[in-house]
Amino acid sequence: MKGFNVSELTCNYLKNPIGIDTIPRFSWKLFSDIRAQHQTAYRLLISSSKEKLISGIIDVWDSGKISCSQSIHVNYEGKALSPCTRYYWRVIAFDIEDMPFESEIAYFETGKLNEKWNANWITANYIQKEASAYAAPYLRTSFDINKKVANARLYICGLGYFEAYINGVKASNDVLSTAFTRYDSTVLYLTYDVTNTLKAGANAFGVILGNGWYNCFAEDPWNTRQATWRHWPKVIAELHIKFDDNSETIINTNPSWKSTQSPITFNGIRNGEYYDARLEITGWNTPEFDDSNWDKTKIIRAPGGILKAFEMQPI
Repeated sequence: MKGFNVSELTCNYLKNPIGIDTIPRFSWKLFSDIRAQHQTAYRLLISSSKEKLISGIIDVWDSGKISCSQSIHVNYEGKALSPCTRYYWRVIAFDIEDMPFESEIAYFETGKLNEKWNANWITANYIQKEASAYAAPYLRTSFDINKKVANARLYICGLGYFEAYINGVKASNDVLSTAFTRYDSTVLYLTYDVTNTLKAGANAFGVILGNGWYNCFAEDPWNTRQATWRHWPKVIAELHIKFDDNSETIINTNPSWKSTQSPITFNGIRNGEYYDARLEITGWNTPEFDDSNWDKTKIIRAPGGILKAFEMQPI
């Protein structure tokens, strides 16, 4: 192989991440069959669309040719990035003969950045005191779509743990989300691509919450149950739906949501859970489900920490 094969592009250690809040840092790997081959310079190109990047229209950032062997942690130094926006990038690496070699195109997508959240932190209305918070609540809302969906992103933080569903389909395959933090300092929200789970007509958005580390009521060596941030399970979420006509709608968590107790009648990070199959609610997270007998939800105080993107590989 003459020169390089430029591949394995990552942004903030992740391949094609969606939902990042920190300054992008780009890395790539170089492969060659030539002994002592190495990078003598690079040029990093970022555009607002894949078509523009292919056409050479670099409207976000062109690093220029940088005489440097660096291929990890190259900081973004372009103009301010917009929230909830996808950007496309590639790198051109120059070999010892100053020949340029282009990588494939990669992308990254910003999260909320510093954009204000319009959603509310909510919880099930039946949770009124500590003992009532030991069960895992179901929360849901329904909405209609009458346009063709171009893309949809779910920005969500459920404390201590959560699972989110769109039309009965789990939004992702991760478990034990979100990660443990000092919740009065930082709380981590996740971003999911749910474009393919939405449909024309009636849709449903459901969430189940668990206590996790946020409401650890068992004794442990760190005295977690006495933590100043400990409180009841809660969730905040924004489902951003963009349509083919460039219009957008946002489904927020708010008191119009419905709630009830799930078959998980008890759950604790150090205690396991109790599951009562007699209480199963078939189809609770689907559009066809009748939630007229469910209770309302309520706004609950925020955990206090700053909402930041979950920028790591999930479990």
